Amino acid sequence: MSSDTRIQAKPALGHCLCGNIRTKCKEMSTEVHVCHCATCRGWSGAPALSIDCGRQVTFEGSEHLRTYDSSEWADRGFCAQCGTHLFYRLKHDQRYIMPVGLLVQDIPLVCTNKFSSTQNRRFTILRIQQKCLRVPRSSPR
Repeated sequence: MSSDTRIQAKPALGHCLCGNIRTKCKEMSTEVHVCHCATCRGWSGAPALSIDCGRQVTFEGSEHLRTYDSSEWADRGFCAQCGTHLFYRLKHDQRYIMPVGLLVQDIPLVCTNKFSSTQNRRFTILRIQQKCLRVPRSSPR
């Protein structure tokens, strides 16, 4: 990832739906990646919208964190209580790729028209332009 899409000044915070797990990313990209691979579509039910949060990610409530070894290249983390998808972590460099909706921050995000797939198939791709709109998140129960 190029340095101009990396934010370091303001950490991104997030939490699962039930609030048992809270996360803090020391840095994050401003570029939203759209992945259409079969694994991401199966995990999220649609193309996954995610952000590269680097390696410096911490979790409070990690006793509720579960991981699943989903492929040769990544494992996926989720809350054992509410099932919220928290990340996929690349095995080769331990970078955390996190769902856009999980993180709460005031930084404008740029959605790019990217395609990722481990298979050589054609998928219909939504063209997303300009900046993503952010809807305020509710507090955990």
